[in-house]
Amino acid sequence: MDITITTGRSVVPGPLRSVTEEKVSRLERYIEGLGIEVIEVRFSEERNPRITEREVCDLALRDRHGRVVRTRARAGEIPSAVDRTVAKMTHRIEKLKGRLAGRQGRRHGGLAGRSPGGPPRRAATRGTSRAGALPPGS
Repeated sequence: MDITITTGRSVVPGPLRSVTEEKVSRLERYIEGLGIEVIEVRFSEERNPRITEREVCDLALRDRHGRVVRTRARAGEIPSAVDRTVAKMTHRIEKLKGRLAGRQGRRHGGLAGRSPGGPPRRAATRGTSRAGALPPGS
């Protein structure tokens, strides 16, 4: 897995690079089994002086199947932006894993809880107040 850290025009300083790599490497426990090949981190700065949270961190994960998961967060300082971005990415990865796990059942032999012949059968109920139900004592 490659981690690429870039900025718009300047070189990323060594301490910032090491802090960012450490924080992004925390995602490894969440991305196990997803086949992530590349992690891209991009820093930028908002030029508008009215914006107080000017530091922007973009994070993109690319896997071997072509899926791309992206997050973006803003903060007053770069390390805070990285923390927010990693927290967002953690949530996005959990959602993606849930969707992929839900899709796996359909691909490998049907949905759980169903009988092989079709939908599950219901037991006949007697004496209910629903229209069309059998009256009590029949």
